[in-house]
Amino acid sequence: MPRKRFKSLLSRMSSLLNLRFIILFCMIVLNFLFMHYYIATHIGLEDYPNCRAVSNLWACVVDAVVIYLFSYLLTIGRVRVSLPLAFSLSMVLAYANILYARFFGIYLPKNVLFQIGNLNDKDVLLSILSAVSYVDALFLVFAAIFGFLYVKWKDKGLQKKSFASLLTSVGIVYMYFILWLLFHIGDGKYYQSFKAGFYDLVPYYKWESSVKPNIYLFKMGFTRRFLYCMSDYTSKNVELTRNQLDEIITYSLDHSERVSDRPLLKDKNLIFILVESYLSETIDLVVDGHEITPFMNRLKTERNVYFNSHIHPNITCGQSSDGQLIYMTGLLPLRSVITVDVAKSCQLKGLPKLLKEYGRIKSSHIVIPTVATFWSQDDMCKVYGIDKIYSKDDVQDRVAVSADLTDEQIFSMASSVDCQTAPPFFSLILTMSMHGPYHLKPDSDFTLTDSSLPEKYRNYLIKCHYFDEQIEQYINSLKETGVYDRSVIVIASDHHIEPKQLDMEGRISTDLPLYIINGDINMRQSWTGTCNQLDVYTTLLDLFVRDDWCGLGHTLLRPEYNDSYTPQAERLSEWILRGDYFNR
Repeated sequence: MPRKRFKSLLSRMSSLLNLRFIILFCMIVLNFLFMHYYIATHIGLEDYPNCRAVSNLWACVVDAVVIYLFSYLLTIGRVRVSLPLAFSLSMVLAYANILYARFFGIYLPKNVLFQIGNLNDKDVLLSILSAVSYVDALFLVFAAIFGFLYVKWKDKGLQKKSFASLLTSVGIVYMYFILWLLFHIGDGKYYQSFKAGFYDLVPYYKWESSVKPNIYLFKMGFTRRFLYCMSDYTSKNVELTRNQLDEIITYSLDHSERVSDRPLLKDKNLIFILVESYLSETIDLVVDGHEITPFMNRLKTERNVYFNSHIHPNITCGQSSDGQLIYMTGLLPLRSVITVDVAKSCQLKGLPKLLKEYGRIKSSHIVIPTVATFWSQDDMCKVYGIDKIYSKDDVQDRVAVSADLTDEQIFSMASSVDCQTAPPFFSLILTMSMHGPYHLKPDSDFTLTDSSLPEKYRNYLIKCHYFDEQIEQYINSLKETGVYDRSVIVIASDHHIEPKQLDMEGRISTDLPLYIINGDINMRQSWTGTCNQLDVYTTLLDLFVRDDWCGLGHTLLRPEYNDSYTPQAERLSEWILRGDYFNR
């Protein structure tokens, strides 16, 4: 009897709706649901209250409707073509976000298309492809199910009542949310938070510092983020209020933790070596009886070398470009966008720009392993005040167009340029050898066989050993030419590596090392404990110049230290970037 009633109900629904269309449409929703819950469980959200799951289902339905309507318009109303197109687009979008999240820990940023040219870089492409997992086969399963059903039903009136079916599906989900709201109407802020997120067409988050990027997209979906993104880019520079300006001025002019009483350095070059993915864990590490970084181990013990192995990374989704921005400007990056796409149109107080304004240097240059446009390097160099870029385009014997320079080539070029440049100068050198992927064994005579360490970690350590050899040769060349004694040399890491990328979760720290050589720094009167990337810019200004602007970090040249990475510093950084504060 119940079976007959069920069949009767299905028959009635079939006369009113197109159940085949609804099932195929649900497969589009499934792609988005799988993406969100994979990222929620394997990558992580900032928090996870229950209402987010309800909001997420609605977001997936809205995104599926929009992507179907886009496909419908693209195919001029041919339902039989628009359904598989919409499914394919949703699958590509979902999988792209999973791959990106595995590598960067975040959904695809809303302005990632502006950096699409980075995929021409071989190392970046290989690193992203290394994130492919067996779990991804589920997308193939979804595609096979969709394909089987589509082939079976494509000639059975998929176009009939398709819009009525679509609207009914959306209506059912909508009614579910209305009921949910009614049942939770007494939950106060819990109810209000969900209500705002559900009804707002474009959630109004004017400031990125107030947004938790993963939970934001999990709750709102792509469509509403896209609408917010469009409104965001039509007013890229936000006009700051009087209160905001006053807070920036008051905070930045408070030099109590940003300036020491030490004398300033004069007539010194500043050479800043920004090392790719350099972890403090490698310092003093011995594997198979071999030191991983013997030169860097010795260097930290030498006279006139400041060393700190407890630098906390402050980067967000911009990775290397974020690290460079922090060190060059004393600002924190934005949370859920690639910050250089905002910063490249701003006026900022770049480190080399300030050094030149105060007469500490005559010129500045940068040596990079990639093309000049990588991570908008050419535009950002203008913002930082760097005069000249030396890139892989300046090396004729590189292996291939897509191949980045090796550390040997980078340091060789840097040594040549440094020797030919009139002092005092500023030089920024970017290395590349410790970049992923880590599943591929490096081409090196130095090998590690300790089976207690995962293969990816051993490969990373081999890369670190290669870097150690190359920087030793570079430092020796500076000593031979006399540049070493006339220079302050900073060695810092651009960003950390997530331990799970090396199969070392729970076994290694993400702290970064910092070396400052020839800075005449009294270690007993300096801070060598836990601090931030944000503090390096402020510390270097404390060595070289006295300006009203010292960055938002704290100097490490004092024995006392308070954490500089605060919600206020994050908020002020965004106001300065979004409001183009220094261009007033």
